[in-house]
Amino acid sequence: MVKIKQLNRSTTGFALPLVLILGSLLICSSLSLQSMAMQSRAKGIQLWQEGQLNDGFLTAAMSFVAAARHGESSPNQSLAAGIFQLESWQGSAYGPAQLKVQRLSSAGKPMRSRSFQLSSEAKLKPVSP
Repeated sequence: MVKIKQLNRSTTGFALPLVLILGSLLICSSLSLQSMAMQSRAKGIQLWQEGQLNDGFLTAAMSFVAAARHGESSPNQSLAAGIFQLESWQGSAYGPAQLKVQRLSSAGKPMRSRSFQLSSEAKLKPVSP
């Protein structure tokens, strides 16, 4: 009877603790990979939205320049990136000129603004980021 008790003590399994440890390692590593993927996706979305906003500002500035060249008043520009309005204009419609464009919220309040410079060669470039 003494030998049976010794056999039970020496043959206690190591497979179950090993499987539990390996399983928890696998779960932790997959969670870290998922969190990295989610962060990467969020950063990509943020960069895409910032690019859309930059394109919206440039498109609105071009529209304001075109309206000024035709002698028209420049109403607010409603684009995919938001509603834009001309805040200030200094100079000629054919350049050189400085213009400042604002992005408005849906309630009509200013959110962001960007400045642009129109050269005498009729090239429009952003001055402020």
